[in-house]
Amino acid sequence: MPSEAGVAPSPKACTLNVPDFRFADGTALANLHLSYWTMGTLAPGRDNAMLLCHGASGGKDWALPYCQPGGAFDPDRHFLISIDMPGGGGSSRRGSDPAFPAEYAIGDMGTAVVALLDALGIEQARGFAGASMASLIGIDLAYRYPDRIGALALWTGAHRSDGFVRGVADALRGVLALDQTPAGFRAAAAAFLPALYGRRTVAEMAAADVAALLDMIAAQWAQSWRADELSARYRAVGHCDLARVHGGIDQLATGIRCPLLFLQSTSDQVFDLAEVERFVGQVPFATLKVIETGMGHLAPFAPPGSAEFTFFDQNTARFWQDTAPC
Repeated sequence: MPSEAGVAPSPKACTLNVPDFRFADGTALANLHLSYWTMGTLAPGRDNAMLLCHGASGGKDWALPYCQPGGAFDPDRHFLISIDMPGGGGSSRRGSDPAFPAEYAIGDMGTAVVALLDALGIEQARGFAGASMASLIGIDLAYRYPDRIGALALWTGAHRSDGFVRGVADALRGVLALDQTPAGFRAAAAAFLPALYGRRTVAEMAAADVAALLDMIAAQWAQSWRADELSARYRAVGHCDLARVHGGIDQLATGIRCPLLFLQSTSDQVFDLAEVERFVGQVPFATLKVIETGMGHLAPFAPPGSAEFTFFDQNTARFWQDTAPC
């Protein structure tokens, strides 16, 4: 049923238990708990599901500003499914289940997504979308399960983390290994801040503004994560290279058979734009669009009404409208 007066319905909280979940390294978890929400109505043919995936330290509510009639994720057209990836949020994680592995990989999160599709009886998702870490999960899914994902809309992402991202992730993890107090979270945030906003932007900011940002990030992390959980998540992201995992860049790129939209920021310091351009040039049905902005890696999280928000919102909405799923 269409939303009343153009207002999105409230998300419906859901949970799923996946028995005997197997991680890529062979570790087994008796029950993997997945926390997710849905919005909209699943079509009779079960062909309008839209998977939404968050970034490394994010959670399933990340996309709510974009979940509007006529927007990037339209609950009048799609059955939206937004998931807390294993390792954080309301899903299984080290803090809630000591049997949860201390380390896991990007592919393990994708395998959990497929388990959810199976449980919901969805043979193919109409699309998969998300920012940052989500791009790694989406590309891995589309390569390993080409019949399960109809199209990819990936924001400020890439197919791998390069040496800079690994260095930032390892610095963050090193700090948290030494200090799990609020001060440790703040020091870890300081290691990560230049990557989020860009080194030049941070250097030009007033000291008081930098301090306020560090306080905010540290408080959010400390509230949402244990130090070992956050460290494991950034290890999964920082050490991910899907080309290496899947037989080389040529094999990976040509193995992505569904339509792919990359939306990037010119000032993103986390994923290099030139490398994304090279990857997109090798994928058969890929498009890259770029916005000139100083917001760096956080451009998708600009407030509604901003040029950045409109860029991600409307380009993604048009992509679903203009592109038939594979």
